[in-house]
Amino acid sequence: MGQGDRVLIVGAGALSGLSSPSGRRLGAGGVAVTDIHCHQQARAMDVGARSFVTADPDQAANIETAFGDPPDIVFECVGRPGLIDHCMGLVRTRGKVVVLGLCTPRDHLDSFRAISKEVSVIMSVSFDMKEFATAINALDSGRYAPQNLISDTVSLADLPPVFEALRKRTSQCKVLVDPFGS
Repeated sequence: MGQGDRVLIVGAGALSGLSSPSGRRLGAGGVAVTDIHCHQQARAMDVGARSFVTADPDQAANIETAFGDPPDIVFECVGRPGLIDHCMGLVRTRGKVVVLGLCTPRDHLDSFRAISKEVSVIMSVSFDMKEFATAINALDSGRYAPQNLISDTVSLADLPPVFEALRKRTSQCKVLVDPFGS
């Protein structure tokens, strides 16, 4: 990531919540988050996004309004079929798409679009010890508030209904289980 890069994060969950402050720490000129629902907007802004764009038919135009131009880097943080291709459509020519979301079903993409825009696609599923140490040091610095990702704290007794609620889209991000809570 270069100094001043325009960074778009697709998805407003936990991966996004960790990507926003990282982008800002590395010198991004602007960090925007986009999601199909607005219920995570406040959390996205709390953890470092400068703007929030709802994924709707005007999404690309709204993203360009937020940045002034298409983003230099798009982080795919959802892991659903079709989103890598969608991100390639949002990024600028010769931009980068970084795939953090794990898509387990087969996916497809428009290779012509990738080639004609000369998009670099970077896959990331794991990390090495240097990257782990960098993340721990960043969290230990006190500059970030990862507790903003915790949407709720529940007891063990409350866990079954919480799991049931997570079967559908909720406002939850990360649920902390307190085994001693009542």
